[in-house]
Amino acid sequence: MNGVTPMFGTGRNYAPSPAIWGDCPINKLRDDPGEGFFIHEDWRHFTGFGATVGQATTVVAGGYKGIWDTGGTILHAPLGESNDYPGVYWPIRLSSDGTDNDEQTLIFGGAAGAGTGCAPFLFETGKKLWWEACISLGEITDAVQSRFFGLASEEAGVADFLNDNGAAIVASDTVGFKIDVTDGDALDLAFSTATTAFTAVDNTDLVPYAVSASTWYRCGMKCDGTTCFFYIEGVLVDQVTIATSGFPDSKGLTAIFAQKTHGGATSIELDVAWWRGAMRR
Repeated sequence: MNGVTPMFGTGRNYAPSPAIWGDCPINKLRDDPGEGFFIHEDWRHFTGFGATVGQATTVVAGGYKGIWDTGGTILHAPLGESNDYPGVYWPIRLSSDGTDNDEQTLIFGGAAGAGTGCAPFLFETGKKLWWEACISLGEITDAVQSRFFGLASEEAGVADFLNDNGAAIVASDTVGFKIDVTDGDALDLAFSTATTAFTAVDNTDLVPYAVSASTWYRCGMKCDGTTCFFYIEGVLVDQVTIATSGFPDSKGLTAIFAQKTHGGATSIELDVAWWRGAMRR
């Protein structure tokens, strides 16, 4: 991980969003652990998990846990196939070969089992939090794929995190961005707990947000200690108070990226150019 690059890239879709990070004391959080933490991951030290692996396989490498259900890969995107991302380092790609119910999940703080890894993020009263990722979707056809990326508890790091036949997830605490199998280009905001299903954050006409294939989007959130604000492309699209019923406040969460193929026959990819997160203690 690289903790020294506060901004990089040029133009739309590449640099971290000032609307999220403008009030984050990055240098203080990076230099003084007593103040909190700052993480910026651009994959320069991560090589992925190697060749296709089998069903329900879990591999730990480079501070991450990769989970596969029926197959797929989690590797750097091939040169020339990273959707023209301009950075020096290649994005990480979650890739399916099109087999029905193929699933790939990448979770930060890799460990062999739930409860033994890293879950540093907390939505907690009076605590400030920032998180953002730059992602690109290789396929957005309806009934072909579902996806989730954002923050989740370690219990999410299992095979079949995403339901085989719909929008459900394994019982876990989550806050982030999801695409249901029924509508491949509709990016929704949602949260859940280990005992409640997804709750959509849909208070404005800006969500669901229509996405296009092979296009970079910055998706992020920040919390001021009372409210979680959601951003897409640096624009505030919605918000929810962390005291809302079903919101996983005061739960340890970590970064997660997941996708699942539905129906088979179509290969799908989820590229992640970078992600970053911070929290003030």
